[in-house]
Amino acid sequence: MDTNFKSIQQLGENSVAHLNEKIKSIDWNSKWQKDYPKTDRAKQEIETLKKPEVKEALKEVFSEQSLVMSRLGEVF
Repeated sequence: MDTNFKSIQQLGENSVAHLNEKIKSIDWNSKWQKDYPKTDRAKQEIETLKKPEVKEALKEVFSEQSLVMSRLGEVF
């Protein structure tokens, strides 16, 4: 029975390793953009984010070093 358990354990470890390799090989950014294209609402929201008053409001909430602020430039 110990041999069966080790075989099942090895099978599980191999499966997880294989899944992790597959996950790492996917370009998630392009997959996301292809599978979920921007809607009209999303385009309107991006335009709203470009407004100076919205940028200032975000600066009040998030520090300059935050991930949100560092990625804000990528949106525009």
